[in-house]
Amino acid sequence: MPKNVLQDMVPPSGGRSIRNVPIPNGRKETPRITREIPSPKPKAPFKMPKLRMGGGKVWWWAGGLVGVVVIALIVMSFMSGARIEVVPKVVKVNISTVALSGYKADSVTGDKVPIGLPFQVVTVSKDGGKTVKTNGEEQVQRKANGTIVIFNNYGTASQRLIKNTRFESPEGLVYRIGDSVVVPAPKTVNGKKQAGSIEAVVYADDVGEKYNIGLTDFTIPGFKGDPRYKEMYARSKTPMAGGFVGTVKKVADEDKMVAENEIEATLRTDLLKSINSQIPSSMVVLSGLEKTIFTPKDQSDPSGNSVRLNTTGTITAVIADRVALSEFLSSQTNDLKNIPVTLSNADTVTFALKDGSKFDPSRDQTMLFNTKGDLVFIGKVINDDLIKALSGNSKTELQKIKDIFPGIDAMKVSLVPPWSSKMPTDAKDFKIIVSDPILK
Repeated sequence: MPKNVLQDMVPPSGGRSIRNVPIPNGRKETPRITREIPSPKPKAPFKMPKLRMGGGKVWWWAGGLVGVVVIALIVMSFMSGARIEVVPKVVKVNISTVALSGYKADSVTGDKVPIGLPFQVVTVSKDGGKTVKTNGEEQVQRKANGTIVIFNNYGTASQRLIKNTRFESPEGLVYRIGDSVVVPAPKTVNGKKQAGSIEAVVYADDVGEKYNIGLTDFTIPGFKGDPRYKEMYARSKTPMAGGFVGTVKKVADEDKMVAENEIEATLRTDLLKSINSQIPSSMVVLSGLEKTIFTPKDQSDPSGNSVRLNTTGTITAVIADRVALSEFLSSQTNDLKNIPVTLSNADTVTFALKDGSKFDPSRDQTMLFNTKGDLVFIGKVINDDLIKALSGNSKTELQKIKDIFPGIDAMKVSLVPPWSSKMPTDAKDFKIIVSDPILK
């Protein structure tokens, strides 16, 4: 087509074309804004998170654990055992109003045994002293003294020696007992005759140092011409000491009394400790029934305005077997006659002679006494008897079995395996645990 023709078809500049034709206001359209709302996605089903422990190793661990539990249950099913926890019964009684009797165990002859508590006596001596101020000098006279053991190998009866009975040393020195004594009769031990014996304190017949002698034998001059002269005799247990005539430093009466009281208090404690250290653990001292003698000795260590006052203390204590004491005291009250018990406070119980009763443990063979304060008894648990009663029984029978043993306050049983309902039948499968009771 010729060029000029094409130009004629294009409107001139500023002309109107279809693209340049204005649209009336009434026909304008608001542009539409389209928003797409996403459709809700369906929820995925819950899946157990995978344990990541090296892939399949977790299943080996889980399987191993289950296997161990199964094996343990199998092993337990073939085992049997019982742990028995026992709480003993505690009973407090007071029998201070009851008059009790005792007899010296080594005084029994023949088959007839006296009624009461069998006891023994032990004698111990110790020296003590204290330094005090002095005030001048004074003249004194003292008699020697010491402890002897008197033997009786005569006949079959005990022998009483009256107060002031004489004992003579080989040198002719005479000493006398301050109180009467009864020397036990001889007895037979392992087919051999054994002399009865008793301890006693003797005092020199006169003052002076010549009566201070070492260990020796003594005869009884009052028995001369009597068969007992050869069958009854004595031997020193301690040297004879304290005899003196002369001048000593003077101590004011008040100072002397205070010092002697302190010395005796210390000696009394030391003597009881010494007794307890010497007797076997199966024995106990009956505190309150002992007899203690304090004998002044020579002064020592004089220096300027001071001197040491010396005293010898001698204690004769009453001791008894713990089991025998427990059985004897528990038999004195109806509350305990059918309960096997042990006296738990035997070491702290105080005893006293019955009102008006006179007893010297160094010479007398019998005594009447009381207890002071509460006696605390704890029930006995005899393992063999308890195991025998429990063996093969059901746990439901536990209360009935406990009631058979009046010394038990409470009892708890733990069985292996835990689901077992019966006790084992073999004694070695039982373990008895006795708890300490609560003392109120």
